[in-house]
Amino acid sequence: MKATSGNLRIDQSYTMLGQEYNGKYNDDVCGETCENCEKYITNIAIVKGSDDNKFYRIGLDCASTLTGIEPDKIAQAKKILNKKAKLYKELDTTIKTAIVSSEYNTAWLYDYDLDKWSTGFRWRINYEAFKDVINNGKINIIIEKDK
Repeated sequence: MKATSGNLRIDQSYTMLGQEYNGKYNDDVCGETCENCEKYITNIAIVKGSDDNKFYRIGLDCASTLTGIEPDKIAQAKKILNKKAKLYKELDTTIKTAIVSSEYNTAWLYDYDLDKWSTGFRWRINYEAFKDVINNGKINIIIEKDK
């Protein structure tokens, strides 16, 4: 069943271009509201209208009601965003050490204290993408020197 109310036009089709996670993982995160229903959202779908060519940031639940958005895209986005939510939670509660390689722009995250790289990491992530989150004061960051 497709939506019959909300701020987005129902007489056009939409394409989902991407997704973002905006959960509360530190005190600096501000809430975002859906451009369709105006409710607070953490799982954000970025969609584009076929007629007006405008981009909208809406919740995944609203995205699933719009014409043109494939159910598989929603399911794939939910899977990706659930993994990000788990990472953000662990960054805030579990991760103790990050070993960073500037050469590879990668950070290996561990749930225990150590002073050099080890195969027992919980996550391997793009360092630049998560740099601000990792620098939360709770995680011991070790920068490896380039070889």
